[in-house]
Amino acid sequence: MNQNQYNQIISVVHPVCCGLDIHKKVISACLITTDNLGVEHVTIEEFGTFTEDLYKLRDWLIEHECPIVAMESTGIYWRPVHNIMENYAETFRISQYQNRFRTIGPFWDQRTKSLRPFNQ
Repeated sequence: MNQNQYNQIISVVHPVCCGLDIHKKVISACLITTDNLGVEHVTIEEFGTFTEDLYKLRDWLIEHECPIVAMESTGIYWRPVHNIMENYAETFRISQYQNRFRTIGPFWDQRTKSLRPFNQ
């Protein structure tokens, strides 16, 4: 599949977004931005996991006007990151362990057709 075919299949939903891979001692951040011509630009940074480092991560995302953050983390390492980010960006947690996409906060239950609280 060439690049043109790929672009026809996948369209941009969020022109600025970030994916975080959260570990015990380091957080890898991949920021993807799309310019007016539709060209994607990728920036990868690493941050520590202490509170001061999390504020630096938050400020970096604010500086790049990033409204959407997806986090992948096993265990509980995502919680401090979410606590710092929750008032600044829409934050989603991707749980590789359970192999499905889960959000922090209420979610739509397809079975009952209602909004339900997120249960850890």
